[in-house]
Amino acid sequence: MAALNPAAIQHAEALGGKATRPETLHLTLLFLGNFRVDRIPYLIEAARTVRFSRFSLRLDCLGAWSHNRLLWAGCQQTPPALHALVADLQRALVVGGLFVASAPRDFVPHLTLVRKLARLPAADELRAIWPPLAWPVSEFVLLQSPRDSHSSRYVTLAKFPAHNDEGMT
Repeated sequence: MAALNPAAIQHAEALGGKATRPETLHLTLLFLGNFRVDRIPYLIEAARTVRFSRFSLRLDCLGAWSHNRLLWAGCQQTPPALHALVADLQRALVVGGLFVASAPRDFVPHLTLVRKLARLPAADELRAIWPPLAWPVSEFVLLQSPRDSHSSRYVTLAKFPAHNDEGMT
């Protein structure tokens, strides 16, 4: 989303840190960790069983996590369609023996804007003017994140489009 890149750069300059590159901006639905390469086709097949309709995610707040020094954009209220997508995806992977559900934690949808914050923002800074942005969700993807010594990058392994109400893509 084009509007997020200038915001990431602005906040990285103000707080110190590294702005997320636009091509790596994403919202994680499920983090799978290390996954055997020979299991990826099964993962893709399970994810293909998930059906969802297009929806919009309203990014209307900023947050920061001190434990990993991140600044993120998120939503004050998670749309039910996003909760359903995450639950359906997790269920499909559990049924396929590809994911072990851990103890339930709150799902906090977020897009990381700045990593390695030099200074954590105060609560009033986080409440400063942040223009709400609508992020249309029309697909989810399976990303692989091979690491090198300099940074992380993402490789798209598969895309899973939304389906309209008639069940057509």
